[in-house]
Amino acid sequence: MRSARNAGSRGIFGDMASLIKHLPHYQEPATLILLKGHLLVEELLRGYIDRKLPNPSAFKHDQFPFAKVLMLCRALSPQKMKSWSFDAAKVLNDLRNEIAHELESEDPQGKLEKFVNLVEQHSKGSVFPPQERREARLYMAISDLHNELIRVLHGKEI
Repeated sequence: MRSARNAGSRGIFGDMASLIKHLPHYQEPATLILLKGHLLVEELLRGYIDRKLPNPSAFKHDQFPFAKVLMLCRALSPQKMKSWSFDAAKVLNDLRNEIAHELESEDPQGKLEKFVNLVEQHSKGSVFPPQERREARLYMAISDLHNELIRVLHGKEI
């Protein structure tokens, strides 16, 4: 993973540019979209931590797995910011862990659809492709999750 210090200094437009540049095309396999999307969400979260800490060089990113980083970001974000994004990021992480660490995963397509449905249910203003276009739906869900996290982490209310 790239250094979060680089990610943290880019600001909101850098975050979006990173998503557009690195998220595989929606016609790529779902596993690749999932893994890259997870990395992009993780980079966004680690960059947020660096922006919030008075002394970010003292924070050892490699000692904190995604789940702990997500918990820390939730704790650092303004209480008034109610969002579905932290729950969706947890589901994304659980799905990624299952695919990356288990040889025989139980119903990965069903869990992938659960993640997409969670984002689709809460995401406003997005029109998701039909269910048979799984990779395109996953691409849209990761993009919407990323955008919602940017909104929340930058403290922008709807």
